Amino acid sequence: QENLPLSSNTPGITKECARLCKDQGADCPAFSIDYNGQRCFTLDRNTQGRGDDLVERDGSNYFEKICLRGKIENCRDKVWAFERVPGRKLEGFDDKIIDQVPNRRDCEEFCLSESSFPCLSADYNLVTLACSLSRETRRTQPDSFQPSRDTEYLENSCIATEQLSCPYKRTDNAYPRYLDTIVSRVTDDIACEKQCTFYEDFLCRSFAFYASASQCFISGDDTASAQDGALQSRPGTDYFERSCENIFSSVEETENII
Repeated sequence: QENLPLSSNTPGITKECARLCKDQGADCPAFSIDYNGQRCFTLDRNTQGRGDDLVERDGSNYFEKICLRGKIENCRDKVWAFERVPGRKLEGFDDKIIDQVPNRRDCEEFCLSESSFPCLSADYNLVTLACSLSRETRRTQPDSFQPSRDTEYLENSCIATEQLSCPYKRTDNAYPRYLDTIVSRVTDDIACEKQCTFYEDFLCRSFAFYASASQCFISGDDTASAQDGALQSRPGTDYFERSCENIFSSVEETENII
């Protein structure tokens, strides 16, 4: 791995890291971000045929280039198109199952092109090659997000941020550890919330307002993706994240086998 040359090491480097990797073309098939050290690294290989090489590392995110086809208009200007979680699946909320899907990219494209319901996530089984599409996510149904050795969970990040109508919940004296960008000259937490709600470069999952510096910290992560590591203590900063959990007394499941 090699360091990507950042213009500065101040927090909020995700977009610059993605641009630098994109500019390198085939020489940068993937990159990783160390949020603790505010560094990013270009990698000379991706996980194609090497899925077992991915290891969890606290304080880091891994990004891999994908070449999507078809209905990708909403993905073009996003820093990332899908969140991928190996070894997990959303249990019991399959709205459509497509059999014999050759690879993960095809499954993601099926999700993007689905027209009978808003596809917000997909599960891709690496053994059976089944692609299960869902209008729910690990954030709307957290109790159903379960370990599954041969499955990869894929969450659609190409939807418009304002489509997430979830209310925000507040934590005092904290800020997002996985800080992706900083917006300056923000007057108050209401203005910061608007920055998050209508942020276009990626789905803003959480934000924090730092009043003394008039800064709005924007993150694509939350406690659903980073668990307890999503927050760091910081006096004078208030952390907000979307609370998207759906509560159902009964679940009516529909399945379409193609």
